[in-house]
Amino acid sequence: MTIEKLFFFHLPKAGGTSIISALKQNRAATIAPLIENNALDHSTLDKNYEPFKGYDVYAGHYGRDVFEAVNDGHAAVTNFRHPVARISSLYRYFRYAVPLEPHQLEAPHHKAVRLAKTASFEDFTASTDEDVRKYTSDFHFRQLCCSPWESECGDTMASAKDFIHLMPCVFICEYPAQSSALFRNILGVPDIDRLNTGGDDTSDDPVTRNAVENILSMNKKDLDIYDFAIRHFLPNA
Repeated sequence: MTIEKLFFFHLPKAGGTSIISALKQNRAATIAPLIENNALDHSTLDKNYEPFKGYDVYAGHYGRDVFEAVNDGHAAVTNFRHPVARISSLYRYFRYAVPLEPHQLEAPHHKAVRLAKTASFEDFTASTDEDVRKYTSDFHFRQLCCSPWESECGDTMASAKDFIHLMPCVFICEYPAQSSALFRNILGVPDIDRLNTGGDDTSDDPVTRNAVENILSMNKKDLDIYDFAIRHFLPNA
């Protein structure tokens, strides 16, 4: 039986666009409009999610706060990708694929994009700026506990893992065939045969050891839930 009510916690640069396209196929369910997509949207809405209640399918870079506000028996699902690969892809997406004019780049909520367009990958990962670190440090953990657009989250690792444990399935980029089978068998979605992770050409700016160490040091919680998801959903991987 297809699960009609879904809330997809879309982790950026982890194949989410392809997953959303598959989730929307062959569904008569009502799909919610975009709620928020960055820190500015999050601040502007100020957690007023009441107008967005009543839809069957939600999908976006939303946090647990949005889910709790609109949840009406929705099954929560999310996607995973190893932080080094994900942040490398995010950097190149910001650097080459985000078409912003110079005056737009000056906006505070575009600080991470501005840095990616002007700094090396290693310097990007070394940034201690709070607005940049919202994207580069434990994004997924905060997303599943409170909001990715907030710098701090009071929830514990146990809370995050308990929430993941309740999900019917997840999609893990490093295991596309097994994850696609889970989505097909449990959610009734078509095969996800092409992941849109984008911007993964590293030839112009290689991933250095320092960059990897920077990412790993800033994403210990994201690594923990990534490993947990693999063990829980793909124990034979």
